[in-house]
Amino acid sequence: LGISGWRLDVADELPDEFLKKVRKAVKSQSKDAVIIGEVWEDASNKISYGVQKQYLLGDELDSIMNYSLMKGILSFLTGKCSGSYLNRIIDSLYENYPKECFYSMMNILGTHDTCRVLYALAEIGIDRIYSREEQALLKLSPQDEEIALKRLKLASLFQMTFPGVPSIYYGDEAGLGGCKDPFNRKTYPWGKENKCLLKWYKKICSLRHSIDALKTGTFSPVHFGEDTYGFVRAID
Repeated sequence: LGISGWRLDVADELPDEFLKKVRKAVKSQSKDAVIIGEVWEDASNKISYGVQKQYLLGDELDSIMNYSLMKGILSFLTGKCSGSYLNRIIDSLYENYPKECFYSMMNILGTHDTCRVLYALAEIGIDRIYSREEQALLKLSPQDEEIALKRLKLASLFQMTFPGVPSIYYGDEAGLGGCKDPFNRKTYPWGKENKCLLKWYKKICSLRHSIDALKTGTFSPVHFGEDTYGFVRAID
């Protein structure tokens, strides 16, 4: 029981000196307590308020929220970038981040600050700014929902097999939709879950828990092209 780690909101608004003090305080209570920061860009070369940040030098954050990967996955699955470009994004993360960080990234498909992943994969709420009144009335057509659900299965499978810590924004596993705040923060749809999608999430979560290679195995991209991307996880 108790707290086993901290996620620091808008970490780039916090001075390095403060983050160092936070780390000392957290680690004094438990050396295994994790500190994850919210950083939307590449945290290895982030500049905030004219200062080069020092997040990943070993005395501030343990890891970060992986918004870069999220953007890459969503762009790839909606046809906005190629598998080769997705590989460039992942290569950059792999090269820039310490290994310990890369293998403990908080891998997300959506958060309380983004459009719900189901809507993002239906390409609603990404390229157009809707008024609050329009957002309140938005619903996916059966055709758009079918496409989005297929894409979500691919995205979540990617998330569960990629190095790092997969994080599910509550309700995504049940097919909860919505554009941006406050419509992406609706209550969980108790009794109205998408049962097929929920079953899928249980299956892939079980898969990750049962295969050691998916938790701690090495990572190697093996194929990427215009509309394909593949990687291998293995135990040495």
